[in-house]
Amino acid sequence: MRFRAAFAMLLSISALHAETPATQTFPAACSIVEHAAFPFFSARSIVLLPQPDCQGCFIGKTSDLHDSVNKKVSTSRAMHAYMEPTTRKSNPIVWYAHSSMDTVAHLTLQLTGDSCRVSLLFNYSWYGAQFIVVMPVDCDPESRPSNLRLEHEYLAAMTKQITTR
Repeated sequence: MRFRAAFAMLLSISALHAETPATQTFPAACSIVEHAAFPFFSARSIVLLPQPDCQGCFIGKTSDLHDSVNKKVSTSRAMHAYMEPTTRKSNPIVWYAHSSMDTVAHLTLQLTGDSCRVSLLFNYSWYGAQFIVVMPVDCDPESRPSNLRLEHEYLAAMTKQITTR
């Protein structure tokens, strides 16, 4: 029952985010790409699950994000390196804190002739709090769109892995 609820939550999160994913075409069948993608993502703490009613669509979630070379990515590093800049104005009397980040990965494999078109998009979310001195002012769920840098890093690493087979 918990699995179904968690999966339903992942699907609802995926419906909220419709940004343009990073794409790459692999000169291989999608079954070969899928066979390489699952262990690649799993080694980076993302377990991909098939999306119902969508052939070749997978979704996974992690609170322990790793980059393409499997180095742990902190929330702060992700905010600076892998997300679009914030539109929030800096306020010198407000202190900002955030919780650990949850990352949802959307992977789509689509057969195009003799090759496989792969689309990848990460959605980042966390809880952020603003404090004036020590008094909490605001605590809301927050998210920012991906700048697609990590997605391109993952696809490049997968390309190396597939071509060296």
